[in-house]
Amino acid sequence: MENDNKPIYKRPIDEYLPCNEYKGGEGFIKFFREEDKRYYFAYNSPSGKTYLRSQGYQNEPGRDNGIDSVIRNAPLDERWFDNYDEEEKYYYYGLKAGNRQEIARSCRYSTKEEMLKDYEWVRGEESTIGKGAKEIDGVWWSAAALRRKQEETAAQNAKEEPQPTSKPIDDYLPCEEYSGPEGFYKFFNEDQGEYYFALNDDKGKTYLRSEGYKSEAARNNGVNSVINNAPIDNRWVTGTVEDKYHYYSLKAANHQEIARSCYYKNKDEMLADLAWVRGEKSIIGKGSKMVDGVLMSAFMLASKPEPEPVEEVEPTPAPIPEPEPEPEKHEPVAAAPIVETAEKGGCSKWLWWLIPIILLLLICYFFCRGCDDKVVKTPVAVKKTVEKVTEHAKEVVQSSKEMAKETAEKVLKPGDTFVLEGLHFVYNKAIITKESREVLQKAIATLKSHPNLKVEIQGHTDNRGNDAYNKKLSQKRANTIRNSLIKAGIASSRLTAVGYGESKPIATNSTAEGRAKNRRIEFKILEK
Repeated sequence: MENDNKPIYKRPIDEYLPCNEYKGGEGFIKFFREEDKRYYFAYNSPSGKTYLRSQGYQNEPGRDNGIDSVIRNAPLDERWFDNYDEEEKYYYYGLKAGNRQEIARSCRYSTKEEMLKDYEWVRGEESTIGKGAKEIDGVWWSAAALRRKQEETAAQNAKEEPQPTSKPIDDYLPCEEYSGPEGFYKFFNEDQGEYYFALNDDKGKTYLRSEGYKSEAARNNGVNSVINNAPIDNRWVTGTVEDKYHYYSLKAANHQEIARSCYYKNKDEMLADLAWVRGEKSIIGKGSKMVDGVLMSAFMLASKPEPEPVEEVEPTPAPIPEPEPEPEKHEPVAAAPIVETAEKGGCSKWLWWLIPIILLLLICYFFCRGCDDKVVKTPVAVKKTVEKVTEHAKEVVQSSKEMAKETAEKVLKPGDTFVLEGLHFVYNKAIITKESREVLQKAIATLKSHPNLKVEIQGHTDNRGNDAYNKKLSQKRANTIRNSLIKAGIASSRLTAVGYGESKPIATNSTAEGRAKNRRIEFKILEK
């Protein structure tokens, strides 16, 4: 390094101060020198060593422009130069602007090797003005510092159990990649270009994860292999990775691994999850069963509500009314029976007394055919009488239909709600059971017979599970009913689906019977 006691102001073009004048903190330092009333800057390493120094500027803006010029030109190789002063016998390097004017210069070096070492550092990845340097939030970062920061951030964000690097498990993704819906979650990973599956609980926690498959068909075979092998005790194994991370896995009969758990630091935690995935609450655990194409755990099967037995009721014969009743004197009939009768045609209750009258008239007709001319004219009168009675009967039937419709409209008013009794869903799913289809058909018929009705389809659950899950499930179930009604021809503008979860019970949740009542679909009349 230069001898700082040696005078260097022999030539007017050299306005640099001795190197010890530029010592200071890391990065760019700025200072004002009283002796010559000039402004200077230097670029120093973290240890305070000076790598670049400026000549004197007459004012602060000039000095600050000099620093900006260093930052702009430092990434350009052609702006750097190194030299040897023959007169003073020292080596140095410097930085020039586009106009070839020198912006800054190094200290003096007695050997070329020492000079080149610092020359490479100031231009390298450890320097905040070197290649790859970048300004972030007003602070300049070297390429090396940026890389270290990114590595530290990645390490903080990475899960505690790192992915092992041994070959048999290279295809497993990090555990967070498998988080998703309850049950078997299937997905395609764009980065790997492969198909994966996972077994998750209702909170999205992953209990089993697969390696990558080249096709959907192969991935689906993997899922089926899990279902087929999970009930067999000796297909489950446990192990460790890197002698510190615990896991369990499921193997096929050929000892090939089908799926593996996430990694655990704590062995007891791993064993607890293994017990769960093989237990009665898991859809692949002991006692699980496929029902109507849906995997159900032993717990689900035990909790599934049995369909209520339907009592066979003998039809009650309709009473025969007195002949020629006065329609206006009839007592109002309850809304539900009238709606049902109107939907079936409404004629049967008047037919009983019309038949005897028609038979009587026919007897009179045949009896009078053998009489004299005066009597022969009787059939014409009889015919007119029959026509008159028939017309009257039609009027009575029409009046009955209008009464039914009018009474129903009075009963169904905005704000009223009614439960679709007998409508059940597959446990924890938004799929109605086969037994419930008839109930849905009746609801469709009712809405078609009342084309002005607008309803809110309300989904309700019991209080098992958390609030968010129950609300989501009830919304899915309400959507299922709405979609079914739309497919049946009910205008979508008449239907609104809302899931209320467990927030509106109609019975206690402390008994199985009460919970069964709370799991329901209700219709609320919005407009009629």
